[in-house]
Amino acid sequence: MPTHGLLHALRGLLAAALLAVLLAGIPWGLIHYIGWPLPHTLPTWAETEAVLLTPMSTTFLLNTLACVLWPVWAAFAYDVTRTALHEARPLPHPPTPSTGAGPLHTLAAMLVGALTLTLLTQRPPNPADVAPAAVAATSTPFEHPRVEAARPAGAPLDAPEGTVRVRLPHDGIYDSLWRIAERTLGDGNLWPRIYTLNHNRPQPDGRTLTNPNLIRPGWILHLPPSKPRQPPPRTNTPATPSPSPDTTPPTPSPPPAHDTPAPDRPGGISLPSGAFVGIGLATLITATLLTARRRHRIHYQPGSGRRDDLTPAPVVRALRIAHDTAPPPPPDDARQTQGQVIGVKAGQTLAWNLARSKGLGLTGPGAPDATRALLVTLLAEHQTTRHIELLVPAPDILTLLGNETRRPPALHVVDTLDTALDMMEAELLLRTPSDPDARPAPAGPPAADLILIATPAPHAERRLQSVLDNGSALGLAGILLGPWHPGDTAHVRTDGTVTTTNPDAQHLTGTCLFTLPTPDTRDLLTLLHQAQPPRTAAADHHADVAEHPASDQGPARPRRPLTNGAGPRADQPPDPHDTEQDAPPRPPSPPTELPETADRPAPPRQPLHLTVLGPTRLTHRPPDSDEHTDLITALVPKQREILTYLALHRDGTRRETLAAALWPDAPQDHPYNAFHATLSQLRRALRTATHDAVTDITTHAHGHYSLDHHQVTVDLWHLQDALDTARHTTGEQHHRTTLEHVVTLYTGDFASDLTAEWTEAPREALRRDVLDAISSLVRILRTAAPEQALALLEHTRTLDPYNEAVYRDIGRLQAHLGHHDAVPRTLTLLTTTLAEIDARPSPETLSLFQPHADA
Repeated sequence: MPTHGLLHALRGLLAAALLAVLLAGIPWGLIHYIGWPLPHTLPTWAETEAVLLTPMSTTFLLNTLACVLWPVWAAFAYDVTRTALHEARPLPHPPTPSTGAGPLHTLAAMLVGALTLTLLTQRPPNPADVAPAAVAATSTPFEHPRVEAARPAGAPLDAPEGTVRVRLPHDGIYDSLWRIAERTLGDGNLWPRIYTLNHNRPQPDGRTLTNPNLIRPGWILHLPPSKPRQPPPRTNTPATPSPSPDTTPPTPSPPPAHDTPAPDRPGGISLPSGAFVGIGLATLITATLLTARRRHRIHYQPGSGRRDDLTPAPVVRALRIAHDTAPPPPPDDARQTQGQVIGVKAGQTLAWNLARSKGLGLTGPGAPDATRALLVTLLAEHQTTRHIELLVPAPDILTLLGNETRRPPALHVVDTLDTALDMMEAELLLRTPSDPDARPAPAGPPAADLILIATPAPHAERRLQSVLDNGSALGLAGILLGPWHPGDTAHVRTDGTVTTTNPDAQHLTGTCLFTLPTPDTRDLLTLLHQAQPPRTAAADHHADVAEHPASDQGPARPRRPLTNGAGPRADQPPDPHDTEQDAPPRPPSPPTELPETADRPAPPRQPLHLTVLGPTRLTHRPPDSDEHTDLITALVPKQREILTYLALHRDGTRRETLAAALWPDAPQDHPYNAFHATLSQLRRALRTATHDAVTDITTHAHGHYSLDHHQVTVDLWHLQDALDTARHTTGEQHHRTTLEHVVTLYTGDFASDLTAEWTEAPREALRRDVLDAISSLVRILRTAAPEQALALLEHTRTLDPYNEAVYRDIGRLQAHLGHHDAVPRTLTLLTTTLAEIDARPSPETLSLFQPHADA
């Protein structure tokens, strides 16, 4: 019987141990070794597709098994609990429900039954029957069997000394020459030495190494005899260097403590469209806008009436205003010099070295917007500071930009990812030094940074990884729309916040990346395209000043060389597609005839006269005196701006519009405080300067402000009246008189002493109005008085010294009048003038002047 009792006790202990392992050991192991198997955020379709198409990693397999094991364990625990309750009931036992019958229920019933039987049959043992025994517990560590990876036929198990064997892919990461050099030589940038040493060397599988981006597992590569060096630190982490690349599968880092960024997001610029960009992009776009406006001014064809390029897009204007009002960045912000600025973290800009990261993968709903911001920033830097070329496959450009066709030349769209990789591999071979140990000769400008923006595909992962690995020190980088295990991966929310990353990119967690929606991206790309210098003769240019303008939609008119000798013709009929189609709408005014005394405007009878053509001036003439007093020195700049803005809007404007133009950064809770304060100070300054003769210069009613026409006259209004009259006059002589009056009244650019953003578009529009009027006057004078027409064109050149069409017509008239020696001097003058703004004459202009320049 003792033996029978001992067996019962042993069976009960085994059942209890097994129950403890199954009930407590399984969840402890799942929590301790695997953790939470589900993603922290709901995966997007792009992430799900990327996981399904990429090779399965160990982490993904363990997480999948954990998701299966947790429900099984829960069902088993439920059956154990139900069976235990059933066994604990008083006899006789009710029948056990059959709904839970199955393997789990059978196992639970057996273990609980054995444990219950042991407890019921176990009696206190006789102390004399039990011999004391010392049990020594020893534990033997369990060793997992080592599984040797399969190797190609003929490849040795261990590489000989001085060589290295190419590893098998691990978790989707392939071995590359860069990784081998970093692992064996201590510096991945030394991979060209390994490539040069093993080029065309036979391998165990019969192949040879001919492409540095294609090495196969099991190949034996000879190593150069060099002393290992410490790998250079990755500059993506400003504070501490990042560790060397690891082949362990990426695990997501915990989300930041604050799930939602601060509303103001310090360190960047939030736009009404939802975009979030840095002050660096605002600076680049401002410089690009100025360049584009110079090019518009150079290539404007007088008489065309084009005005659609004057007003910038809302995002461009917002960035220009942000640049003008934002404080300068701190000079000691070192992170801006260590890579590409991609966002802000804790109120400071964060830079990321795209090349050294060997590919930055962006996932999540905010990945496209973040990619667009990087794309525009890189192209803007290409325009101003760096030489950058972008490669984007056509499917990805369609995803990012839609059917947009106007792109800067630095943005190269290729058919497929394979085509892009072909181009990058060819560029990598060109940049790889033939003799890695030779000192590079200082020659020419550095090669452009070549950056790929694409969605990684499973069939091209090995090529893509090799290109990004080997090209990390040669200016080749990648921004990938999807997870990228060999490099860095970041999950981006809709607002641009990075929630999770792989281990090498943990410093990105919590960063607010810059973002751009599709419409803003298109507008900025259009601006970058407009700022590009023309590569060939423009086919869509209009005719010159002496020609009648052609329609924008019509075919280009063939050019006549300067040696024609016929000169401009005066008998051409008016072009039905001329001038006014693209002009902004003007208030209708009835046709009026110029009075006999309209040669000069009548002297102003009002006590004040405001001059805004040229430098701003305000003169006061008392009613009983002929003396004029200049009052402009008594006014501060903002007061002058108010007067100039109201002069531009002859019939007045709303307070909201005026305040938004002059104070775009005014606080939203008090948007008109600055306006009212400045207007009050303006009245006080006028009273003081005129000794209370003038108390106010403005009128207002129900929020509508204008200049008081009984107190002030404006030179701009006289010019506008003359331009309107010239548009509606009939008869050549009468038309000529009104046009000459326009030329007389235009004494300078609109508000030439003001640099505010709102002045630029009306200034250029008024200049074009005058150029169009001069174009009409030249057509009248070129046959009857060609010398006078030439003098008028010379005067026009002083008004707009950068307009190529004016120089071309000067050259035509000089050749027509026989002034052949003056034609080359005109070309030289144009070349010198354009060089001041870093521009050159167009091929079209050079072809017109070339015959006389050669002579």
